[in-house]
Amino acid sequence: MSFDYQKSIDFLLENGRDVIQYRLHKEILHDLTEAEEQNLIEKVMQTSEYKLLLTKEHSLPNAILKILTARK
Repeated sequence: MSFDYQKSIDFLLENGRDVIQYRLHKEILHDLTEAEEQNLIEKVMQTSEYKLLLTKEHSLPNAILKILTARK
């Protein structure tokens, strides 16, 4: 029995939040241009979850940004 990964990927690209879309494109599909990557990173930075991390007393958001931008 084979699993239809493309169907799952398509579903996640259509319905997933920006972080999911970013990771799918970056880590699985490998099809991001620099402009698309920057656009998705900016969208991630606008999410309420990311903004919540910014209010915490640790530097996790900075570490996340370094990881996201270092994977070029």
